[in-house]
Amino acid sequence: MVMSIAYYLEDQNNDQDSVALQILSQLERQSKHDALAFIMYIQMLECGFTSEETNKTPTYNCRVVAEHIQHYESIITRKNNVYNIVLYVNKIKCNLDLLVFCNSLIANLSAPEYHILKSKSYKCIDVSNFEQIKILCLDFKNNIVMPVRTLALGHISIYSAGLLGLPYDVLVYLIKHYLKVQDFINIGRTCKALNYLIDDQTLWINFCKRENVNLGRDDGTPKTLFRQYLCSKKIFHNFNHFDVY
Repeated sequence: MVMSIAYYLEDQNNDQDSVALQILSQLERQSKHDALAFIMYIQMLECGFTSEETNKTPTYNCRVVAEHIQHYESIITRKNNVYNIVLYVNKIKCNLDLLVFCNSLIANLSAPEYHILKSKSYKCIDVSNFEQIKILCLDFKNNIVMPVRTLALGHISIYSAGLLGLPYDVLVYLIKHYLKVQDFINIGRTCKALNYLIDDQTLWINFCKRENVNLGRDDGTPKTLFRQYLCSKKIFHNFNHFDVY
């Protein structure tokens, strides 16, 4: 699948600006945090972990730089240069901030004070193996973050997360760009945990734009306008469950 923007660290390139770089710069300047610890924190957010237990109600949680720093420092403790991070994994929805790094950040890993350690022996391994952010991200996610997430989901008897395991922002992106309206409605009809998406007006605005429906009228919500459009085209019989919720 080709996306127009980079959602994950390993998909980032040097042509895109990054809020995370501003955060990292302030962290290093203010309190000398390790760049590597912040990378690990962002990767865990990308994989569905959150700083608090969340409910099923979607939110668009876009923090400014200062709030990100406060959030990061509130959940991470450091003792004798060992970081302890406590995060939750949620089966339905997570407060995911789509943060990305440029490859230029990896230059910090070549400095003597940054090392990648094996969990038990604390033996430094060759940092040259991680000179590319893509290699570092994939290795950490595949060997640490995702196995932990799988165990957490297994503990609550969810062994195949499917749509339930997708971060909310990624799920919305897929619906807006790839699903037909009928498939979208079926999601709300067949999956009770996701039926709130039926009333997400942001999605209906996107559907209206896809079908060139006039959004300038004042006689209803985007969902209502799209329903009227279907009626006018005499194809509404294909959407039997349009008003299920």
